Amino acid sequence: MLDNTLIIFTSDNGGWQSSHNWDRNIETRTGQTVDLRGAKEGYYEGGLRTPMIAYWPGRIAPGSETELPVAFYDYMPTFAALAGIESALPPSVDGVSFAPTLTGQGVQTQRTGLYFEGYAYNPNSAPTQIARIGDWKMIRDGDGSVQLFDLATDPSETTNRAANPAAAGVRDQLLGYITANHTPIQTHLSVLPPNVGTGNANRDGFMPFGLRPAGQAREWTLAESGDARSLVGIVRDETNQTIAVHLDDLHMVYTVELTLKASAALTSELSVELVGESGFTYFHGAFDPESLVIGSPTTVEVALTQVGLSPSTGELASDLGGALALEVSHGGAQNTLIAHSVVLRGVAPTLTAPPLVGELNDDGRNDEVHFAIFKQVCDGLNGANAFAEIATIFPAPSLSVTVISTLLDLAEVHR
Repeated sequence: MLDNTLIIFTSDNGGWQSSHNWDRNIETRTGQTVDLRGAKEGYYEGGLRTPMIAYWPGRIAPGSETELPVAFYDYMPTFAALAGIESALPPSVDGVSFAPTLTGQGVQTQRTGLYFEGYAYNPNSAPTQIARIGDWKMIRDGDGSVQLFDLATDPSETTNRAANPAAAGVRDQLLGYITANHTPIQTHLSVLPPNVGTGNANRDGFMPFGLRPAGQAREWTLAESGDARSLVGIVRDETNQTIAVHLDDLHMVYTVELTLKASAALTSELSVELVGESGFTYFHGAFDPESLVIGSPTTVEVALTQVGLSPSTGELASDLGGALALEVSHGGAQNTLIAHSVVLRGVAPTLTAPPLVGELNDDGRNDEVHFAIFKQVCDGLNGANAFAEIATIFPAPSLSVTVISTLLDLAEVHR
C-alpha cells in the first residue's frame, strides 16, 4: 500500500507570530524569527509560503527539488491527473496539475501566475488581492493601495517598488491580472451556533448538534412516575428512546404536563427543572400545589423558563449529544404527591426584532433571534432569499446586511 500511495506534507498557512503582527517575521517555537516577512493569516511571504514534501516510492525521485510555485487549488487537478480522471474536472477549475513535476513524466503546464484574495476578519470590506507573475508579487489592499516586490532579489519583501518607474510595466501587468481573475463574492451568510443563555456556543464540535433532524416530535415523555418529592426521569421521544440533545432544544419554549394526585395538603411549591447530563439546569418552573384536590388526580401545566445563566464550555460540550433529565421536587413529606404521567412539550418561541435594551438575559443579545437566524440558514436558505426569509422575523420592511452583522453578531456577511 505504501508503494502505491502519494503522501504530501504541507501547511495551509505560514508560521505563527505570537503578537499576531502580520508585518513581522514569523517565529519558530523557540522564539527565533525566520527571514520571511509576515505570518499566518497575512499576505506577505511569511503567511503564504509554506513547505511541501511529497513522498511516493518509485514515482518521485528521492531528493529531487523544484522551484515551481503551486497553490492549494492545484491539488485537485493534480490528484485527478494522477488518478486518470482529468476529464471529470469542471471546465472552470482554477488549478493546474503539477503531476509532471512530481513524477518527471509528461510536460508541465505553465500558468501565467498565481492569484489569491482574502477578507481577513473584515468580511464587509473590499478584499486584499495578491498576485504573482514570475518573481514579481503584488499586494493590493481594499483601499486600492499597492505594494510591489521582486521576490528574486528581495524575498523578505523589504522594498516596495510600486512607485519605481522601472517597474511600471510589471506593475500594470499585475494590476491587469488581478482585475481579470477577481470574481465578486456572492452575498451569503456564514453562521456559527448562537449563544445558550449568556454562554457562547461558537466552539469546535458544537455544530454537529446544532439542529434536530426534521420530523422528530416535540412531545416527549418520562417513563418514570411516582413520588413527586424527588422524581428524576430521562426525557424520551415518542418511540421511548432517549433523545440526543441538539442546540435548538435549548432554544425552545417548554411546558410540562403532569398528572398529580395529592394525599394531603402541601405548603411548599412544586419545582420542575430540565437538566443536562453535566448537571447544569437549562430551564425551570414552579407550581403551587395548594390548588390540587386531595385524593383526586389532577392534570396541571407548568411553564418552564430559561435560567438566565450560562453553561461552561465543558458543560455545554457534555450536554450536546447527551440526554436531558426532568427533575420534579417539593419540600413536603414523602408520598404526599404522586405523579402518574409527565409530558414535556416544546415549541419554537415567538420572535421579535432584537431590542436595544431588555434582552432575554441582559447580555446585550436576543438569543432566540440569534438561533432563528442560525436555524434558517442551516436549513438551506442562501443568498438573497435568505435575507428575505430572515427579514420576516422583524417588523421592519427590510433588514440590511449591516444590521444582521452588527445587531445579531452571528452572521459573517460577505458581499
